[in-house]
Amino acid sequence: MIRCIGLVVVFALAALVVNAKQLDGHRARYRAELARIETEHTNRREEALNSYAAALEAIRRQVQAAGELGLVQAVLRETRRFQTDRTLPAPGSEPFESVGRAAEKSRAALGHAQTERARRIATLADQYVRALDNLMRDMTRQGHIERAVAVRKEMESVGACETVRAARGTLEEQQPAVATADPKATEHGTVATAAEEEDAEPEGLALARMYKGGLAPPKSRMAELRSMLHPHASAGTDLGPHPDIEIYKGVTYLSNVEEALQTLTGRRLSSQASVTTPGMPRHSLRRHTATLREGGFNKLIVLADQNQQVVGIQLTAENPATPQSLIARPGHSLFNIAENRAVSNPKARVHWNTTSDGRVVVVRSAMWDHRNRLQESSVLYLAKPFADVVMDVIESY
Repeated sequence: MIRCIGLVVVFALAALVVNAKQLDGHRARYRAELARIETEHTNRREEALNSYAAALEAIRRQVQAAGELGLVQAVLRETRRFQTDRTLPAPGSEPFESVGRAAEKSRAALGHAQTERARRIATLADQYVRALDNLMRDMTRQGHIERAVAVRKEMESVGACETVRAARGTLEEQQPAVATADPKATEHGTVATAAEEEDAEPEGLALARMYKGGLAPPKSRMAELRSMLHPHASAGTDLGPHPDIEIYKGVTYLSNVEEALQTLTGRRLSSQASVTTPGMPRHSLRRHTATLREGGFNKLIVLADQNQQVVGIQLTAENPATPQSLIARPGHSLFNIAENRAVSNPKARVHWNTTSDGRVVVVRSAMWDHRNRLQESSVLYLAKPFADVVMDVIESY
């Protein structure tokens, strides 16, 4: 009998050792895979940054061959800045267009790398938690309660890990949060017929789930953007459709962006880039840029949400030939809001003013260089419900 009890004790201790080794093994494999993901992400990030450096050198050779001294100097300044900071320039701050395209390409590569990293980390964490859950259940069935509790704590630590939480947050930000015109129909699973879908109203404004928050932009930028929109817009979260709001020349709020381009330019083609203006909904907007020849304006920018629905339109005149009625005022620095432009030279001057008819908010802005020469002017048309969302984002910081 004593010998049998002794054997039971030996077997129990052996099971404890096996279970402990299982936990250690799961943990070691998880950490090794996590380290591998981080290493591969670092390599991809370096590839994107090296691509930008190579593009700068190619641009330098091109403008140097063309004899453009000013552009050569601008590229060399950006090259020196990049070598020191090892960061891409802020959108809209690039010295000229070809550098901006190179930066945007590398920015997209960095974004893809970050998304892939987040996806792999989230998947790995889910797999690890499932393995731990199975181990915890086995330990509980075997009566090894203390060990099961230790495994549960390990599971909880995975969920609380900042790296895992940040990865899941990144993925959630990229999922559209759409307001439907008929919530009850969605709730009860009503399926529309093809005819009903064709005649259906727009679903609503589609934004990333976490379109607010993140690192707070400079307070001065937020204060100026708030002043620019107030009192014509007020903080609100009306994401519903308003097809009766005409933003500009037949283009209505939340209409299809390609149809808007066709209406305003006769073509559906455009170049695209993310909207990164501080105060705008994060990870939610794209700007579609096309050539325009209308009233002295040469560039059309259509702002669209995640479902390619129009929320705003900007007309821009680069190197305008005619004087603007706007007069520069001290304290203003923001202009060309769609492309996130702001003056950095203290001798440059900016002015903007804002009007509204209660349905569309209109922001007119212009920038003069240090020699008092008008360099750029723009007119931005925002649907009032979207302007209210922008104010809500501003107020969240």
